[in-house]
Amino acid sequence: MKEIIVGGEKTLKNMITHRTYEEREAELKEIERLKELERKRIKKSPYQNYVQYNLKQTENMIWLIDKSPTAAKLLLFIIDKMDKKNALVCSNQVLMEQFNISKSTVIRNIKLLENHKFIKIAKSGTTNVYHINSSLFWKNTGNKKWQAQLSAEVVITSSEQSKELQEEIIGGYGNDTRGI
Repeated sequence: MKEIIVGGEKTLKNMITHRTYEEREAELKEIERLKELERKRIKKSPYQNYVQYNLKQTENMIWLIDKSPTAAKLLLFIIDKMDKKNALVCSNQVLMEQFNISKSTVIRNIKLLENHKFIKIAKSGTTNVYHINSSLFWKNTGNKKWQAQLSAEVVITSSEQSKELQEEIIGGYGNDTRGI
């Protein structure tokens, strides 16, 4: 294909705005290749299992641990299980079984976390969707903290499921019935 340049010499601006279909297609393929390399790099990163913590919130965390060690444990469980958008879906039953505590203890401590803005809670039927305050903790990279939004990993416990599903869960995931 013959190259036609309008407006004079071949400048960077002309090269960007006057490309052939094949050149643009090659450029898009290169962009996609670079994005895939970045995804692989991130996936292999030893830091993908890290949670970032805002050091300015240390006083609040110390207050929480003093006020209610159980609430602090619940917060850390949610943080451990949350996705890269700072959210987790799980029932009170999961938390009750995980920590061997009563439903009223779960509700009281979750309310404490919510009232002091450690978490926000949305409902999905009778299940809670917990969203960690991204001013405290976040799981994504520092420059993507702004992406913390409501989207969630789902944590279930076999005791809330039908017998058939319980058997499948236990068979597929071993004998740990505290949660998946």
